Amino acid sequence: MTDRVYPTRSFSFVEALGPDLREVDFLRAIRDFTSRERRFGG
Repeated sequence: MTDRVYPTRSFSFVEALGPDLREVDFLRAIRDFTSRERRFGG
């Protein structure tokens, strides 16, 4: 059997948009993304 790779999509939403996005907002989004528990099919 061959190993299959499934594309994963993750979204992170912030309240600030465009030029109002601050570095702290960006870092919070990254921290939120990295703290998620990822479950891949089994």
